[in-house]
Amino acid sequence: MSDDNKTLTRTFAANTREELVLSDIAGNTVIANYVIENIDKVSPIATVEYSTTDPTNGNVIVTIHSNEKIKPVEGWVLSSDKLSISKEFTDNVNGSVKISDLLGNETEVSYVVANIDKENPVITVSPLNINIQAGNNYEDTGVNVTDNLDQNILSRLVKTYTYTRDGVFEQGINSVDTSKVGTYTIKYNVTDNAGNSATEVVRTVKVFDTIPPVITLNGSDEEHVAFGRPYVDKGATVTDNTSEVLNATVEKITYYTYNIFQGKWNIRMWEAREVRNWLIGRYEIVYTVTDSSGNTAKATRNVYVGV
Repeated sequence: MSDDNKTLTRTFAANTREELVLSDIAGNTVIANYVIENIDKVSPIATVEYSTTDPTNGNVIVTIHSNEKIKPVEGWVLSSDKLSISKEFTDNVNGSVKISDLLGNETEVSYVVANIDKENPVITVSPLNINIQAGNNYEDTGVNVTDNLDQNILSRLVKTYTYTRDGVFEQGINSVDTSKVGTYTIKYNVTDNAGNSATEVVRTVKVFDTIPPVITLNGSDEEHVAFGRPYVDKGATVTDNTSEVLNATVEKITYYTYNIFQGKWNIRMWEAREVRNWLIGRYEIVYTVTDSSGNTAKATRNVYVGV
């Protein structure tokens, strides 16, 4: 109450709606209603939003949303409705920021950006050049991939194979086929889950062949034909350590007669061309085959006519 008894003063710490009965010295009364609703001592309630929570090689925008209008914060962008502030981060960060409403009530908000990854994976391949004998087993070993964050980076490795030989270029294959002589290139590429790509690495695998084919005679390597009976050659089959289809051919037929005085066979005709069933003696048939790598194999069959 004031000194002159004309004024009442009261301090309120919270909003209120009340009724006050006043009376003068003569006993006359009046009712005064008053409402206080502009007291704000509640800090703003904030939520944090990230432009992305997935791994990314770009920047991340952190937005702090408030349930009421807030004041500007240095280094942050205040929205036009004053209900949020935003900031773009180029690197991972663990931080906090204080926001305050228009009356100065503060809230400290924490934020964590841990999904920014701008570091490329690294592919290592050793050795880069491999020579392997045709037919041997090839295993693509010595390949490793590392990344600063992506623990599953090796599973993302992509291999691209190409094959060349004598001007022949083949794509769309998915392995080194050691049954085919030639040069294989393997290109290794990988991209981590944030979108960072490694520098491509190329391995060269050369499949060579120094092993001759194998000729297997059909039938015996020594046959006897009665004089005058026709002779039908049974031929030969060829196997090789590559996938080549090879056929043996008759290189030559040499005709021999037996010298009973010397006790040995003597050459009578170098190029007999065929087994002659009317000419008694021994016919030496030489089969031959050469693969595409220049490896040559031979096999011999002796045919005795009338002997």
